[in-house]
Amino acid sequence: MHPKQLTHRNKKYLDFVKTKPCLICGNSSDAHHKEHANRNDFLAVPLCRGHHSQAHSTGCKRFEEENNLEYWHEIINLMAEYIGTLDS
Repeated sequence: MHPKQLTHRNKKYLDFVKTKPCLICGNSSDAHHKEHANRNDFLAVPLCRGHHSQAHSTGCKRFEEENNLEYWHEIINLMAEYIGTLDS
């Protein structure tokens, strides 16, 4: 099933993502959903407002290339860290 077809809402996870610094500049962040995955909160990464807007205007693939970023790598790392917080 393609990620855009999945619906998974999780406010606690989005709040966790928002505590992380922007992946590009390190400033405070919003949760940016991977392209076509707005209904799946587990496919969000932390980007500041400016980089969030830039990602939408340039498209995710180009944004990743221009910023030497790999969303899937970041998503997996965030999920692993979040799961670790559940144990405590």
